[in-house]
Amino acid sequence: MFDAVVRAMICRSVLVGTLLAGGCTMAGPDYKAPVPQAASQFANAGEPAFDQQEPIAEFWKRFNDPQLDRLIGEALLANHDIRIADARLQEVRGVRRDAEGDRFPTLTANTGYTLQQFSTAEFPGSRDARNRDAFFARLEPYWEIDFFGRVRRSIEARVAELGVAEAGLYAAQVAVAGELARTYFELRGLQRSLAVVRENTENQRNTVNLVRARQAAG
Repeated sequence: MFDAVVRAMICRSVLVGTLLAGGCTMAGPDYKAPVPQAASQFANAGEPAFDQQEPIAEFWKRFNDPQLDRLIGEALLANHDIRIADARLQEVRGVRRDAEGDRFPTLTANTGYTLQQFSTAEFPGSRDARNRDAFFARLEPYWEIDFFGRVRRSIEARVAELGVAEAGLYAAQVAVAGELARTYFELRGLQRSLAVVRENTENQRNTVNLVRARQAAG
């Protein structure tokens, strides 16, 4: 019976709040993205080296190099900047969930227990007979009706912060993967150059030996 009464109160509050909020104006102006001052495209954007498509998340895997994949995977797990950005993202997600929860009614329950001992003048008898147990339970419904759009504006702000946190995490991941890939390819280039130098040295050595052999043969 009590649960039915509480549910009826909440439903009535939701209905009244919806009708009232429908005629209210949200606080503050709508957000408008700023117009960038830079040119819409680079002067050489039409060159084959530039690509207008969306970036590939795991771009390094297109090189089909297992060792590069392993190194970047380890770097992404061990980098402190990425850990900080990921922790920030989780924090913002939690704040957004809390903000979205403000749209709905909440019902909190408080329970407690007290033990009271009366004096012999009030309740004659033994000590146990003068003890009284008291239990209590209290339900507290609460809902802030969003008359002026404060809750909705707060949710919009949290969603925007979530986008910023996600972009920060992605930027940190791209920076780490890109720097490691660049260093890896430079190393591979140097290793290849060293191999070419060694091959040339070996060819020169063979040439010297051939000349000496011809000289010895007259």
